[in-house]
Amino acid sequence: MSLSLIWVFFSLLVLSVVVAILFFAKKHAKSVFLAAILLALALLGGALILLTLEQDVSGTLKVFLILAGIAPAAMIASIILHNAISGLLTSLLNRDFEEAVFFLIALFGCPAVFLVGVVGSIVLLIRDMILK
Repeated sequence: MSLSLIWVFFSLLVLSVVVAILFFAKKHAKSVFLAAILLALALLGGALILLTLEQDVSGTLKVFLILAGIAPAAMIASIILHNAISGLLTSLLNRDFEEAVFFLIALFGCPAVFLVGVVGSIVLLIRDMILK
């Protein structure tokens, strides 16, 4: 496994911790920074997927790295779809409508998948380092 893949993986991990801190902070100016960091998180996730597929990573580690890379992009897609569908249905039905499926995916599903991918990747990387 190359150094660039490890660098992207740990950058994604650090940036996700920053997003979690900003998400739970009680500051009103956080939304612009949070959006920019979420975009960076999605780009790092895409880079992780590309590097994982490009290099000869195989087996379970490949699955965990791809899960960790897909989750940030899926979260952004779910947020956008949630807002778009809520806005569309509100305008079509002429009353407030809140779409919950994509909201729940973004809030619970994607972070859970990301944690599974990150923890699994770290465990396998440590196991491989100990066995070598």
